[in-house]
Amino acid sequence: MVGSGVFIASQDGTGAVAVLTTVLESTSPSLTNGSLGFDVPVPPYGGGGGAYTIYVTVALPIYSTAQNTVWQAGPGSTGAIAPHPTSGQNLQSMQRLDFLSGQSTGASNSRMP
Repeated sequence: MVGSGVFIASQDGTGAVAVLTTVLESTSPSLTNGSLGFDVPVPPYGGGGGAYTIYVTVALPIYSTAQNTVWQAGPGSTGAIAPHPTSGQNLQSMQRLDFLSGQSTGASNSRMP
């Protein structure tokens, strides 16, 4: 979604995994590494082997206890990231987490095939 702060895991031509942080400025973003609208005190890490789990620590804005989380699966080849489908499971992969109460609402499955 345009305006969202995102973490994108991908594999470069050498097989190394990198996590990019950026703000989506359009539906065809440039995907350049940049800062987000919230603090990320610990650099994110993504796993390998064709499927990635991104581990990240974020600092919530003052007086905020909840965060909306969306995860997407998209194609990529030769290190290039391509847009993800805007249908099916990509539309159902969202969750709201409240860190104060410990409650979550939305999808319960964080894995997409």
